[in-house]
Amino acid sequence: MVGSLTACLITLLFFVMFLVSAEMTVTCTWGLLLLPVLGGYGVTAGALFYEFAIERMNRGLVIALCALGVIVFSADMALIFEYGNSRPIGEAPLWWMLTMAIGLGALSVVLNAVLPRRRRPSRRL
Repeated sequence: MVGSLTACLITLLFFVMFLVSAEMTVTCTWGLLLLPVLGGYGVTAGALFYEFAIERMNRGLVIALCALGVIVFSADMALIFEYGNSRPIGEAPLWWMLTMAIGLGALSVVLNAVLPRRRRPSRRL
């Protein structure tokens, strides 16, 4: 759910960026299509890994693994964006980014309704 919402927000940021630059048509590329989705879900996966690992592993090891994950994820995203942008799919009007954001937002709402909630034990101080 959080990954879809994050991807939705990243897509809206791209929309605003293109709107401010006064471009009413966008060259659709694999990099432009995949960056918001993989970025949203990748950041969420990293946060979930940290929450899971910090309770089970040594803090230094968790920090090292998270740093390695950030480096690998950033390199992957840069490669996808670089090589994905060299292969355009086609031209589309700017509003297609709004439909993508609406679809990702709707996916977030559906996942919120369908997935069970995880209850955390309360911590006493």
